[in-house]
This record gives sequence, C-alpha cells and structure tokens, in this order.
Amino acid sequence: SGPPPSTTAFALKYGGGSGAAAAAGAEAEAEAVHRNTLAFCVFVALQVFNELNARSISDDWNVLRGVTANPWFLGVVLFTAAAQVALVTLGGGFTRTCPLSAREWAATTLLGACALPAGVLMRAMPKPFDDEVGHARRRIEEPPPFCC
Repeated sequence: SGPPPSTTAFALKYGGGSGAAAAAGAEAEAEAVHRNTLAFCVFVALQVFNELNARSISDDWNVLRGVTANPWFLGVVLFTAAAQVALVTLGGGFTRTCPLSAREWAATTLLGACALPAGVLMRAMPKPFDDEVGHARRRIEEPPPFCC
C-alpha cells in the first residue's frame, strides 16, 4: 500500500526517497522557480511600461514626449528596472528567482511592452462628457447615498 501521499510529497521535496525521485523533485522545483521568475519579470515589465502610459492622461498617444524633462520619473523607472535585474539575477533562494538568459529578458520585456499599444487603444476609445481641456469629467447631480 505504501506511505500516505503527504509523506511521499514531503520526502520528494526535502530529499528523502531514492536518488532518482529526489532528483526529479529538485528538477520540478527548479522548473517552477524558472516559470515563476519569467512571470514575475513580465509583471514588472508591464508595470514599467504602464508607468510610461500613465504619464499622459490626455489623448496624446506619444507617451515618450518630454520623458527626459522629469529626472524624478527617469530615476524611478531606472531604479525599478535595476532592482528587477538585481532581484532576479542575485536574489536566488531569498527571492525564489533564477537568472534569465538574454533571450528570456528580451521576451519578458517585449511582453511587458504590450502595455504601450494597450495604452494607445485606451486613448482611442470615446470618453463621455469630454470638456474643452480633453479630460473626461463626470457630472454628479446629487451626492452618493453614503455621503453626508
């Protein structure tokens, strides 16, 4: 009948059992860390590109216009990117990440860059109540019921 499944999982995860079973468990764990690292990198890349999208709240599709005029913004973007590379490359067991190849970095960055065309599509959508400045504005006739 054998040991209960939880004992088997524990043994595989923490080095018990046969050498082949332990190696298979370690390989599966390494694959999971790699997959999670890729997902983490895509998420952070999406965040960085969304920071660029968020610079423009008007209908201007060129989110890079004047990007060098704000050194604080550039500092935040560069810090975010550098921290991401450091966490992934040097984090190891602490952050449960593994180093990526140049091809994987390029792929995760390109996937994150999909936020830019999404921002262009968002700006192309019609907005209700456009005023003369071009910002969407809601007209509230009466205060919401939870207000005083």
